[in-house]
Amino acid sequence: MTVTFGLKPDEFNLDNIRSSLLEAERLSFDKGWLGDHIHETIITEEYSLAEVWTTLSYLSGQLDRLRLGISILNINWRHPVLTAKAGANLDIISRGRFELVLGLGLREEEYICYGFPFGKPSERIERCKEFLSVLKNLWTLDSFSFRGRFYNLRNAVVKPKPIQIPHPPIAVAAQGKNLIEAMPQMGAGWYVAADMPIGEYKERVRWMNNACRRKGVDPQSIKRGVRLQLIIDETDRELEEKILRSYENSPFNAPKEMTLTKYREKYLAGTPDMIRDVIKSYIDLGVSDFIITFMEPDFRKNDFRSIELFGKEVINPIKSI
Repeated sequence: MTVTFGLKPDEFNLDNIRSSLLEAERLSFDKGWLGDHIHETIITEEYSLAEVWTTLSYLSGQLDRLRLGISILNINWRHPVLTAKAGANLDIISRGRFELVLGLGLREEEYICYGFPFGKPSERIERCKEFLSVLKNLWTLDSFSFRGRFYNLRNAVVKPKPIQIPHPPIAVAAQGKNLIEAMPQMGAGWYVAADMPIGEYKERVRWMNNACRRKGVDPQSIKRGVRLQLIIDETDRELEEKILRSYENSPFNAPKEMTLTKYREKYLAGTPDMIRDVIKSYIDLGVSDFIITFMEPDFRKNDFRSIELFGKEVINPIKSI
């Protein structure tokens, strides 16, 4: 199993995004990821966000090696036809480096702001199934007709096609039991994007494996990925200082709503040895793709020592096994 690592910087500043991904490309990272939000309800008001499609198009000409992906594209305010068109175009201009993680959306307040229908969980799962079908068929067929509950197409065409055959990699972010149990027949990879202890992730692996067996699907055929939000430093003392700075200077609203102890528990904080052990635990559970976000104020000031430390002391030893 090939293990890959992607960097997902905060989408607050275009120069920071570009600089951090150039540094990731210089080191041992394999991918660069950006999220898909019109605005982010969990950040403080002074921050704004870059738009994902235009930013990745720009980055495709700045980066030579990193694969470029969206994690997570919200299916509730993106249409599969326009996603297919934009994704095919981005795959071409990036020379076959585009990847996509779809999500069903979690924060209802974002929908209320712009009048998007939120829908019941069962509706969002059915929409995801149709979205995937439309997307993959538009990427692989000369023309495609479809009549579903959410989408209707008649002789729809997307040309030119993506470079990657049969199409760019697609995964679905799923942590709820109903969606996980629906995934084995979707023909997509599986991401867990929510921060959760390894014990909770093991339970979701059990849900997935049981669902696969019930539906006659090999559990190992579904590529697995997780996002890890982390704070890393070389010594315990330096780590504690960095955790406190991160808590006091976070652009997110979460620290206002939790104690420092809870904040420390929420994110993965550790020395390289500790972080490496946690990642190996995920690998033992079949995870092959890691999305890394550094929860540090230094990072947002273009201080990328954490990227270098993680690349040299975590990624390189794991890849050398």
